[in-house]
This record gives sequence, structure tokens and C-alpha cells, in this order.
Amino acid sequence: MSGNITFTIIKPGAVAHEHIGDILKMISEAGFWTAAMKYVKLSPGQASYFYDVHRGKPFFDGLVDFMTSGPILVAILERRQYGPCKS
Repeated sequence: MSGNITFTIIKPGAVAHEHIGDILKMISEAGFWTAAMKYVKLSPGQASYFYDVHRGKPFFDGLVDFMTSGPILVAILERRQYGPCKS
């Protein structure tokens, strides 16, 4: 058995509009389970660091402003993939 691990963020707009449950349901229905989850509010410094790859692009400041505008939900997801049985 092998697994795939990924990171997801439910962004401030979805949190503010109370879509967390619906999003987590879709994630679960896609075959993922939540290995870890945390509700956080990013500081401008944290958001700038996380999105540093986009620094200098025209949308960078707006992205940092949006991602710090309210709480977010971050999660580590795992999806197990089963290979062929070995006898």
C-alpha cells in the first residue's frame, strides 16, 4: 500500500461563508482523510513568507491582504492508493 499526502487551505472567504463542512465532505468523498487540521489566522509576515514565490507579481499584495483578512483552515490530507495484490 502506498499513500499520497497533500496540504490544503480553506481560504478566508469560504470560512466566512461557512463552507468548511461542504468542502471537507467533498474532500472525504474524493477518497482523502484528514491526518491533521488547524484553524489559524495568518499574520502578514506569515502570508508573505508562504507566498514568497509570487513576490513581485502584481497580485502579491492583494493575495497577502486576502489571506490575512480572516481565519483559514489548514489541513494535511492523505489518500491511500492500493496496488495489485502480491501472492
